[in-house]
Amino acid sequence: MNVPAKIRKTAVLCLLIAGAAASARASESGGMPGYFLQIGAGARALGMGSAYAGLSDDSSAILWNPAGLSAVDRNEITVMHGAMFGNSKYEFIGFVYPTVSVGNWGLAWIQFFSDEIEERDIVNKPTGNIFTMKSRAALLSGSYDIGMNVSAGQTIKLMMQDSYTPGLAYDAALLYLPLNELRIGINFQNIVSTRFAGNSKLPLYFIFGLSGSMMNKTLVLSSQIDVGEGKAFVYHAGVEYSIKKIFSLRAGINNGYPAVGMGAKWNMFSLDYSILYHVDLGL
Repeated sequence: MNVPAKIRKTAVLCLLIAGAAASARASESGGMPGYFLQIGAGARALGMGSAYAGLSDDSSAILWNPAGLSAVDRNEITVMHGAMFGNSKYEFIGFVYPTVSVGNWGLAWIQFFSDEIEERDIVNKPTGNIFTMKSRAALLSGSYDIGMNVSAGQTIKLMMQDSYTPGLAYDAALLYLPLNELRIGINFQNIVSTRFAGNSKLPLYFIFGLSGSMMNKTLVLSSQIDVGEGKAFVYHAGVEYSIKKIFSLRAGINNGYPAVGMGAKWNMFSLDYSILYHVDLGL
């Protein structure tokens, strides 16, 4: 049976804060190997403060929580373009193919291109050198219902950055629905990782997410915590309010910094937009 593809055209505008605010977050994961994979995917998720591990129910779940792919019941495509500092660009495209007998499968491509960046030394003085950065990743995910309202998911990531030798990493995740209105998600990222980008392994992350809906699912609340190697404790929270299941308004907090977004649905199409601060990329 031919199932129509659901296309999510998403656009993300990232506004950056420099100076003291950037310095306050220097302890987070900016500069870690594979950091571009921590930016996120999907304007809906980003507009809710990136609190999406427990809510993941579309093709962006490939990155947030692959177990969430089990919620997708037809072919789906998500396309995202993010305009960042300078002329830097971040792009994501994800595709989900659900099956009856062998679970749901997802493919994604992520790329981050930076504009010319002025190199600085350890005391933040310009060295006179200018460089650019090109990072890419291909992701393959699978999700399976294992019973008792639990689904399991996994993702294999192939990462490429400039002239470095490509690296591999593996994620494993669970999603539990104790109630129709409550979802609990867990994602262990980079459980296994080869060396990548300067002979370093990707840091291990543990992500826990919780989401709930009320008012006939017109109001959705979501929260998430991230902990891991080289990354301070990070908290996310988000809310989404839907109007007649057509228009959505969103807001969130991403480790203390605000995010807002909106979306509209028509038939099998949806268009989402978000604005957020992403201080790490301003470092």
